[in-house]
Amino acid sequence: MAIVTWLGDEDPSAQKISQYGYTFVKGEPVTVPDKDPYMGKFKAMSVFHVKGDDKGAPEPVESAEPEAVDPDAGTELAGARAAMEDAGLKWHHKSSVESLRKQLAEHEAKVAAEKAE
Repeated sequence: MAIVTWLGDEDPSAQKISQYGYTFVKGEPVTVPDKDPYMGKFKAMSVFHVKGDDKGAPEPVESAEPEAVDPDAGTELAGARAAMEDAGLKWHHKSSVESLRKQLAEHEAKVAAEKAE
């Protein structure tokens, strides 16, 4: 019997795969019969480690975790904040969408009145 370990890839969602009839969990050893017709393929693929193979014992691939999602990105609040920033206005970090819109409208009215003069 041979010990085969799937080393995985950088995809954080890929933690378990099925390959040639075996289920592999990233970094966990699986017992595969030496006479398995796919043993040569396991040895040839760099994402698998076969214990006793001359490749040594590499560590599983670290997952590339994506950046944390900003809960306000893509929302009305984010849009209002971006408009305030574009206008060069300051706002309180706890301001609501409504208060930002009001402040922006007042600023735009003031700018329009200044241009009309």
